[in-house]
Amino acid sequence: MFIERPDARLFSLSFGQGPRTLLAIGGWIGSGELWHEVFGQLPHWRCVSLDHRGSGASHCGAEAIGHEAMVQDLAAVADAQRIDRCVLAAESSGVAVALLHGDRAAIAPPAESQRLAAALPQATLHLLPGLGHVPMLSAPARLAQAIEQRFGRQECAATAS
Repeated sequence: MFIERPDARLFSLSFGQGPRTLLAIGGWIGSGELWHEVFGQLPHWRCVSLDHRGSGASHCGAEAIGHEAMVQDLAAVADAQRIDRCVLAAESSGVAVALLHGDRAAIAPPAESQRLAAALPQATLHLLPGLGHVPMLSAPARLAQAIEQRFGRQECAATAS
């Protein structure tokens, strides 16, 4: 589905019809396609992806790309996809509560997530042995299993404004 914003046209896909929703975003100006292999491992979830501005099928001018716009876009996607509650997952850009991090990630070493987990109330860090910076590509089944173990019996409220 395309979502019209004042200065961008965003592309979002929804897969599945499970009772829980995973809203997943890529890293800085990343495509939601990064998560599609993980989605295939979560048959009992509704999974939603977003192509950030300037990536995948989303369009905008370079001047319209920024962190504030990313937050507003995420809220617009949640509204358009009718998501009231979800587990929010992000690659590289960082999302708290449960941090899933490859223990061999050289681009963003585990120490970065350790500091983030220590600074966020109720955050947990799960190091994934033998994996690097983008575990959704190198081990989608292991990442899906970690998501299912952490969030399979509960939902988290998505708060974005």
